[in-house]
Amino acid sequence: GSSGSVTNDCGVTGATGPIATNALLAPPAGDAFDVTTKKSGLCIGCTVSQPNNVIDEDNIPGSQNYAVVNTLVGLLNGEIDLTVNNSSSFTGSHLAGFIVQSTGKQVLTLDLIQNLGVTTLQGGVVQEKATSASTSVLRLDLLTLLGDGTKSFVGFTTSVFSASYIAHELETGRLSAPNLRFYHAMYQIMMFGMNLAFVSNNIGLMWVAVELATLSTVVMVGIYRTHEALEAAWKYFILGSVGIALALFGTILVYMTAQPVVGEGTSAMVWTVLIERAKDFDPALLSVAFVFLLLGYGTKVGLAPLHAWLPDAHAEGPTPISAVLSGLLLNVALYALLRFKLLLSASPDALAPGPLMVAMGLTSLIFAAFMLYRRRDIKRLFAYSSIEHMGIIVFAFGMGGPLANFAGLLHMVMHSLTKSAIFFAVGHIAQVKGTQKIAEIRGLTESHPALGWGLIAGVAAIAGLPPLGIF
Repeated sequence: GSSGSVTNDCGVTGATGPIATNALLAPPAGDAFDVTTKKSGLCIGCTVSQPNNVIDEDNIPGSQNYAVVNTLVGLLNGEIDLTVNNSSSFTGSHLAGFIVQSTGKQVLTLDLIQNLGVTTLQGGVVQEKATSASTSVLRLDLLTLLGDGTKSFVGFTTSVFSASYIAHELETGRLSAPNLRFYHAMYQIMMFGMNLAFVSNNIGLMWVAVELATLSTVVMVGIYRTHEALEAAWKYFILGSVGIALALFGTILVYMTAQPVVGEGTSAMVWTVLIERAKDFDPALLSVAFVFLLLGYGTKVGLAPLHAWLPDAHAEGPTPISAVLSGLLLNVALYALLRFKLLLSASPDALAPGPLMVAMGLTSLIFAAFMLYRRRDIKRLFAYSSIEHMGIIVFAFGMGGPLANFAGLLHMVMHSLTKSAIFFAVGHIAQVKGTQKIAEIRGLTESHPALGWGLIAGVAAIAGLPPLGIF
């Protein structure tokens, strides 16, 4: 209701008009501030001198820190860069919004509602945050759809395979009815954890989801309660816990890196906010965080020399769990690692993630190639094959670029489909022959042609023979 002088700083004729006072609680009365808006090269600059009688704090509930929201639809739509110069110190919670009206037809508005728009004021510049849509807990993008789609298909086919496999285990007495209920309950929890990890937009929630999937698979690996199965489950639990602890520490470091830029709260853990502001993060701390994340999630991926849990877990657990370990859980951990790799790539001064991933990928490939020689257990053989292929995939993503990234994604999907199909065949073969020893598995094409030729096709595919997908 009061009047103030409006002086244009961009060479445009100035104007004098009313200043909307019901939308402005800060700055205090008598202070001056500068407003500059830019859109498509157009500059409309205003210096507004605030008279002392504009703010009547007695008529407004609360104190000067009380946020008053009064947003109008302005003339300018889209991005608005705002500079506020004032003697008082503000934060986002102090400012609710303000309206400068230079003429009757030109109204410039800025909504400073916390958690929806601009909430931080640094160095006199109001920083714009992501909108509420991009700070949601869950998120879908092309990478998520690819991973989650593969997970859904492999998870469904594995559940179908589990029906006949577990039924045979019940008949032979290796499992009991309580084991059956426990197995299927843990299987659903595992699938929920994997699905949550893929669609999570919060790096903390993603860590929790990966840990949930890990713990559920640990108890399923030891479900036979044999000495070897319990040893494999404990090894998986201990090494997996070390890896997930390193990943947690790396996640905390990412939050510490983002907090000075984004602000406190969950926004500093939201993926869409982090990738948008990554260029402003401390590159040294971000680099240290990625090293811990690479070691932590790399343990889940099964990269050498962090792979020791993987062969035993595949060999001693139920074959459907071997299928989801190779076809799904390794992909979930790799998906989390790729998210942080993109974050590091968005920071120009941070450590280059490519060489580290290339080195670990090649190490895994060479190590697995030697370990594949003279394997006597068929499930352990294909477990080392998974280490080899994850090394190739990580190598491709480490190389980077459109072609290498496409190759990595294609290989990841083809490996999941092929390896899960191989374990389906291996599971039935081990039940038919009563053993997992390769030397005692023979004559399948004669006695069980579907299983025999199916295994041959799977081996040809996983070996990368043309024209199959892994080739």
